[in-house]
Amino acid sequence: MRGEKCTVGKKSKDRVTVLVACNQDGTEKVPLLVIGKYAKPRCFRRINMTLLPVTCESQTEAWMDGALFEKWVRQIDRQMKVANLHFLLFIVNCSSHVSVAGLTNVKLIFFPPNCTSKLQPADQGIIQNVKVHYRKTMIRRMLQCLDENKPVEAINLKDAVFMMAKAWDDVSITTISSCWNKAGFPDDVAEPSHDPFESDEEEETDEFDLWGSITHHCPALAEVSFSDFVSLDKNVVTECQTTDQDATREELEAVQPVDSANHEKEDKDDLDDDISVLEPEPLSPIEATEAVRALRNFVMTFDKSGAKEQKLLRSLSSVEDTFLRMQARRQRQSSLEEFFH
Repeated sequence: MRGEKCTVGKKSKDRVTVLVACNQDGTEKVPLLVIGKYAKPRCFRRINMTLLPVTCESQTEAWMDGALFEKWVRQIDRQMKVANLHFLLFIVNCSSHVSVAGLTNVKLIFFPPNCTSKLQPADQGIIQNVKVHYRKTMIRRMLQCLDENKPVEAINLKDAVFMMAKAWDDVSITTISSCWNKAGFPDDVAEPSHDPFESDEEEETDEFDLWGSITHHCPALAEVSFSDFVSLDKNVVTECQTTDQDATREELEAVQPVDSANHEKEDKDDLDDDISVLEPEPLSPIEATEAVRALRNFVMTFDKSGAKEQKLLRSLSSVEDTFLRMQARRQRQSSLEEFFH
């Protein structure tokens, strides 16, 4: 919760750390780096991790550390090399953001130590905007259950990464360029006429209506504003901070023999404590196709018939066609195997 450090223990399993990066005019967004506690949570057990819309990593406390940062930077460097582009990467100066040698297409520029957040574009509204979009999706999910008098569904890590990716997609080019300008980075674009922390009138109305609806169902939340709800994790620790106690423990572990049985028990305990829920069995291509058709029938009941609805219907038809092709390929493969056996 707001003001709590959430450094170790049970609460550290209920959180992730997210890194955002984008260019100055907002036309290029690096996929979010999401750091959780587990390398393979239960909710990811039956899925292809490479299809996720974010980059997932794990760290024992769900923090950013030097090893993860270096791995991420080198990945960006390789991508820039393939694209034949060169990249200036402005980085907050902290212990987990280490210098990386041998880069060819990325140059790291660290902000001065302990510099004000006013010089950092991400802190001028970009991160805040991601959180606003993410929290609004959280509220909509809650309201869908509450309006149907159903228990509110827990959000597992798989749900969260798709929600975060959508929130990152929803951050506008205008917001990003405005935040860079506000941080003092000159551009050909005129000085922004609005504060990037402020939502436009339509978004403000949406936020007001959403928060009003949720407080109607949960009166206790009326004492909290939507802004406070968005920023409740503002002071949560996000990077590895080694204490004297940690250093002493690491030194002892380095000289003491490893008890494999204890380590296996700890790993099992961690799995048992994982808040991720077990996922249902995967759908067959036929079931997936039927689900898409059900979605299309649902869209066809909408009162509106604008470009957004038409685009959604075309997208669903494309998805249905993909599933049908998959089923046809599977059928041909099965026939060939039967023929040769």
